[in-house]
Amino acid sequence: MSHRRGFTLIELLVAIAIIVILAAILFPVYSRMKAAARKSTCISNQRQLFLAFAQYLDANHECYPVAPCSLLIPGTSMWVYPVPQAKLLPYVNNEDIFFCPNSTREARNYFIPGTSQRIGTSYSYNYTAASHPQRIRSLADEFLIMDLWPEQAHTREVPPRSQPGDPIVEVLVMTMFDGHARSYALRTTW
Repeated sequence: MSHRRGFTLIELLVAIAIIVILAAILFPVYSRMKAAARKSTCISNQRQLFLAFAQYLDANHECYPVAPCSLLIPGTSMWVYPVPQAKLLPYVNNEDIFFCPNSTREARNYFIPGTSQRIGTSYSYNYTAASHPQRIRSLADEFLIMDLWPEQAHTREVPPRSQPGDPIVEVLVMTMFDGHARSYALRTTW
C-alpha cells in the first residue's frame, strides 16, 4: 500500500506567507512604475502639443493662438489660460493629448463658469508670454504649456509634508518655449 503525502498545514502557511511578502514588495514597485508611466505620458502629450503649436505658428505668420479664456483655478488665487484646443485640433491626430492621465473627470468636463463652453483640456498655456514673444528672455526658462489642474500634479514621487504649515511640494510637467519638456518639483501653497 502506497502512502500519499500531502502538504502539511505548516508548509501551506509558509507558502502563503512567502506569497504575501512578495506581493507586499511588488505592489509599491508597481505603483511607482504606474506613476512614472503616467508622468511619461503627460510629458509626451505636452511635447505633441508643442509640435501642434509649432505647426500653428507656421500656418499663421508666427503668431500664437488667442487663449479661449482666462480662468481662476478653483480653490486657488491662480489665473491661467487653458490650451486653445479648438485652434490646435487641425494639427493633432488624437484628442487624448489634451488630457493628462492624472486628470479627474471633473477637470476633463470643466465648463467656464456661467457659460456652456467646455474647456476640454487639462493643460495651461502661457498666453501672456506667447502674446509678447519679444519679452521672453530665455526660451529654455519660460514655460509654454504646463499642468492646469492642481489635482493632476504628479505628487506620488515626492515625500509628503513633514510639518504642518510646510509648503506642499508638487511635481508639475512643463514644456518650455524651446520645446524641451520635463517635470519640475515646485513648492506651492495650494
